[in-house]
Amino acid sequence: MVDKGIVVLDNGGHTCKAGFAGEAEPKRIVPNLIARSKAERKTYVGDQFDSCADFSGLQYKLSLEKGYPVNWETQVDVWTRIFGKDVLAVNTPDCRLMLSMPPLCPSAIQATVDEMAFEHFGFKSVCTMCPQLLAHYAQQAEFEARNEPLPPATLVVDCGFSSTSIVPIYDAQQLNFGVRRLSVGGKLLTNHVKQVISHRQWNVMDESHMLNDVKEQMCYVSIDLAADLRAAARRKPNAITREFVMPDYISVTRGYVKPVDVDPPPACAPPAGSGAAGVSAGQRAA
Repeated sequence: MVDKGIVVLDNGGHTCKAGFAGEAEPKRIVPNLIARSKAERKTYVGDQFDSCADFSGLQYKLSLEKGYPVNWETQVDVWTRIFGKDVLAVNTPDCRLMLSMPPLCPSAIQATVDEMAFEHFGFKSVCTMCPQLLAHYAQQAEFEARNEPLPPATLVVDCGFSSTSIVPIYDAQQLNFGVRRLSVGGKLLTNHVKQVISHRQWNVMDESHMLNDVKEQMCYVSIDLAADLRAAARRKPNAITREFVMPDYISVTRGYVKPVDVDPPPACAPPAGSGAAGVSAGQRAA
């Protein structure tokens, strides 16, 4: 049963997943940033980013850095859009807020979040919890629904935009002494793809949005790296190398992977319609 009196906000480094308690899926997924387009000379806040027509040379101002909220002015602007009429359309003084926070969050950041939620937005109450623990509770609910015994312990590995968090949970409690954090996430991978392509072919260091799209469409986790590298080294066409059509933001607004007529080898082929990260002919990575 959906309760619109409880707002649920998963505040990620790249996007905010917003909705209401009881919903199986988020109502909206909103970019957690403010972007300025050089071509259009416009500024986009949160959900307005979807209406951008030219994603070339965008300048970003992210709300989170290294997984923690630090740019509070940007965060307030994004949350104002989320709670406003264009996204959730809620009256915050009549609602309660469930907000995700990274594990082992510094107390100073927690205090600022509480101040924003109560004094700026006026929520009735606020509950903050790390998303890894919420994932554990969701898994418990699935086991209970199937009448299966609950595991005594859970290890949650959360690979996010800014970092990867490893959180051990025992008896429904987070074990803080076992929490580990790696500064490896989607942002680092996107930056690596930008550096590789800029070094080998042409400078795309200012094209973060396009290269993130390339990564999401073409990159995959190799089951057998050695076999994939051998396949990629063969003469084209092969099951690994792909050609990516770059957007010109006139007739092509989003880049896409050109289809290829080749039978993929078993056990090491990327998903249909994708391949190892490759841009234009001959660009290969695994």
